[in-house]
Amino acid sequence: MIKSNMRFYRFFSASSSSSSSSTSLSPSDIQTLKKLVASFKPTHIPTDKLLIQYNRSSGAGGQNVNKVNTKAELRFVPLEAQWLPHPVRTALMDRHENRINKKGEFIITSERFRTQLANLNDALEKLSDAVVAAAQSRIPPEVDEEKVERIKDLKEYDKERTMKSKQHRSSAKAQRRGSRDDY
Repeated sequence: MIKSNMRFYRFFSASSSSSSSSTSLSPSDIQTLKKLVASFKPTHIPTDKLLIQYNRSSGAGGQNVNKVNTKAELRFVPLEAQWLPHPVRTALMDRHENRINKKGEFIITSERFRTQLANLNDALEKLSDAVVAAAQSRIPPEVDEEKVERIKDLKEYDKERTMKSKQHRSSAKAQRRGSRDDY
């Protein structure tokens, strides 16, 4: 049991760290992602490129639940989704491994509401949020020169403080030892 957990941890940590650091984006890719984050809405998702299915919903709703297919399910293959930039597609696959089946389909479901249309809109909203979050995860943080300078100063101060502390400890120990002439 412990070995399988360790294997999973190693696999998970290696895959998540390598995917974000190995892909360097060009400035035009970063601008594209920033535009996508700023303006992406559920209406921008091409529903003709999605497989939309309606199933029986679970939970409360009385006899209506047993008669009407209100649960909305969206499916698409991220690698084939040309309507998304490549960095977003890979980020979706990295961030939402548990939503991708063996066929490589990204699955989103919604059964919050009692109508098909409301559940479809909710599922599209979930997909939109996932796309925006994936795009944001690929945008590198802005570099603030003041912050970089402050971090550099703090590191220098910390080095000096550490050296003073070591020198103080060293001198205290040297005083305790005394000289060899005392014996």
